[in-house]
Amino acid sequence: MTIDQKTLRQALQGNIIEELGLESLSLEKKEALLESMADLVEARLMVYIGEKLSKAERSEFDRVLNQNEVEAMGWLEQRGISFSDLLVREIAKVKAQLIERAEKSS
Repeated sequence: MTIDQKTLRQALQGNIIEELGLESLSLEKKEALLESMADLVEARLMVYIGEKLSKAERSEFDRVLNQNEVEAMGWLEQRGISFSDLLVREIAKVKAQLIERAEKSS
């Protein structure tokens, strides 16, 4: 699944750079960090979705997703999986985990 990386980066960006004390990083390094976080969120989303769907549903989801990502999100909604809620929850988890790690290493 290719989740809109720009959307994920924007959601992750917020104050995460400041919260982690990484303001001094170059723009390129900040962007790379945000992209890595977006990839992590995407992977977590796919694992969660995969666990919630049967094998047949996963095949159908992949087919729908390959045709139209927006329709795929609606397809999930019809099966009781709110993609937007899941996305926000996973982003919050990643942020919290990274902030906790940064605080422990300080």
